[in-house]
Amino acid sequence: MGVRVVPGLRLGLVGGYAWSRADFYAGRGSSDDHIWRLGPYLALDFAPYTVDAMVAYGAHRVATERPVWNTTATSKTTMGEWLGYLRAARTVDLGAAVVAEPFVEGQYVRLDRAAYGESGAGAANLDFPAADSTSVTSVLGLRLEKSFEVGGWRLTPDVWGGWRHEYGDTAPLVRAAFSGAPERQFAASGGVTDRDQARFGAGITLRGEAGRAVNARFDGTAGGTRSDLALSVGLRLTF
Repeated sequence: MGVRVVPGLRLGLVGGYAWSRADFYAGRGSSDDHIWRLGPYLALDFAPYTVDAMVAYGAHRVATERPVWNTTATSKTTMGEWLGYLRAARTVDLGAAVVAEPFVEGQYVRLDRAAYGESGAGAANLDFPAADSTSVTSVLGLRLEKSFEVGGWRLTPDVWGGWRHEYGDTAPLVRAAFSGAPERQFAASGGVTDRDQARFGAGITLRGEAGRAVNARFDGTAGGTRSDLALSVGLRLTF
């Protein structure tokens, strides 16, 4: 939700829900993360330049299942998240309704996890102390789009690609102890991530009168150790 304060400046509030699921141990284990986010945003549009900024707080509710021999260890925990995002871009008209947009993005994420423990596996349950983690990333990229007029609607397909760089820790450790030996804490890899990755995507937007728009997007991240793919659809109404 937003309001145009003066020409070229829009202020508002953004919120949303996300669900992330991971399966491991050949599908016998899983982790579900339910996330709610809310925060203010600012948008500047002084053609051909645009700037978007956002700060949001997120609340995570995480439930996991881990196979242990002939039983299953389960857990539930909470995490708090601070998210900051900044994007600056410049559009370049290439003619024939084709527009190029070089852009740069920056993102800061801090997660604070409460202490928690597993249940259901006796002495093999794991207990985790409170912990925090930080990620700072940038993306340098280029987006191309072309518009078509279709029966009173504007159809705009676009493609984009970029280079993503992580400035934070790419090899975090997770500390834990077995319930049967709480004094013997150990550390294990929390999952190595790539310092540099390729970002890419494609989408299509259908815009109508009175600020109506429908869009579908495919976005991906690819690196030497990890890849992520996402498909999203959206509806936008502007009053």
